[in-house]
Amino acid sequence: MKKLLFICLLAFVCFYQTAQAQGQLIQLVPLGPLEYDHYSELDRGFGDTYSRWPVTVLATVTAKPAVWVTLLASGQALAKNVSLSNENGSFVFQKDGNVVLYDKNKKPMWASNTFLANTAIMDAKTGIFAVHDGKKIVWSSNTTGAGAFLQIDWTSYTLRIVDATGTKELWRSKK
Repeated sequence: MKKLLFICLLAFVCFYQTAQAQGQLIQLVPLGPLEYDHYSELDRGFGDTYSRWPVTVLATVTAKPAVWVTLLASGQALAKNVSLSNENGSFVFQKDGNVVLYDKNKKPMWASNTFLANTAIMDAKTGIFAVHDGKKIVWSSNTTGAGAFLQIDWTSYTLRIVDATGTKELWRSKK
């Protein structure tokens, strides 16, 4: 009996981990005792065994890994009234001087909240993404690192600045 209980527990743990890996949250439904006559019934493989477990799928988890795309490389500037766009949204230096990230439904996901600015640049020497009004910086990422560049993950609408190697994150937009 102890051996059967151990095998049932092991099969549940393996099933639960597999279901989680496939992006499903599961709940075992207590429908009564499992009726396995002998070890070989469980030993046939998970394909046969899974269908015998009383399971309810609670939700499907669709978390996608971040896919970072470079918007501005070191030393590049975004001209006023220009948009870097794709089917997922746009990164725009608006006519009013505000730099805004919009989702595909034109909902603002991040903004510099700057007005009357005339330059948005990823500074090659300092690693700062800055918005200037012609005389002074009106918004800055406050980062350091020569050769840094600005990236976006279009699935989460997150901006980040990474160092020249692309391995160290220097700044990330708040959600």
